[in-house]
Amino acid sequence: MWPRRLSALNPPLNTTPIRPYVRLFSDKNIAEFRHKLSTIEWDTLCKYGNINDGYYYFENKIRECFNSSFRPVKLSRKRSKDKNWITPGLKTSSQCKNRLFKKWMSSQSAQDE
Repeated sequence: MWPRRLSALNPPLNTTPIRPYVRLFSDKNIAEFRHKLSTIEWDTLCKYGNINDGYYYFENKIRECFNSSFRPVKLSRKRSKDKNWITPGLKTSSQCKNRLFKKWMSSQSAQDE
């Protein structure tokens, strides 16, 4: 009876990790960013008499292209569980080890050990 009452007073906490927003710098997004930069009319930049206004226009155009090409997306559930200390090299080694272990489990031969 006591453990039941204790669990009723302390409900389990939600242990799902918080998934932040990240920007994905994929080849597709980079190509989109380059395309948007190439469509900007840079001649209007030279028409500004004040250099601060010209810089403001330049910065706004770059920022617009960047924000529309690399939109913030929520980090996937799979990637949110990644540990910082696991490097791509460790992942590759682990996958190789798993493949070799599966091969050994199916054959059970001394040659595959």
